[in-house]
Amino acid sequence: MKLFLRLALILALVTPAHAGPFGFDGGGGHRSSSLARAMHDIGKNPTGRSRAWCGCWMQRIHPDGPGCLAASWARYNRPGGYTPGNIVVMPHHVAKIIRCEGSRCLTISGNHAGRSGHRTVGTGWYPKSRFIAVRAAW
Repeated sequence: MKLFLRLALILALVTPAHAGPFGFDGGGGHRSSSLARAMHDIGKNPTGRSRAWCGCWMQRIHPDGPGCLAASWARYNRPGGYTPGNIVVMPHHVAKIIRCEGSRCLTISGNHAGRSGHRTVGTGWYPKSRFIAVRAAW
């Protein structure tokens, strides 16, 4: 609960007034619904796995996805832009974009927060230069 409150406070301070609570306006159809499903998992590990589960978590959000290997998401669907809900792939990690500002993006991903073996879904800022692929989520 503390993590959620901390996240809500941070996002309230940096979110434009016209945007929804997580920096997107909610009008994106599949984009906003998959992002809403993702946000529901913050602070949890819904996969039951203890290691390397970011791809498995993404597979729960996108059941038509390529599976649990993070790198396989670099070929999912079609190339996309830095749009909320889209998927970004980093070496050994995959995440969904919440929003981007300049050269960095706020993302949500599985296997993100907490200590090793007990990690949960969490959010974090990453430089765009770290992404090896940006894929459309719909």
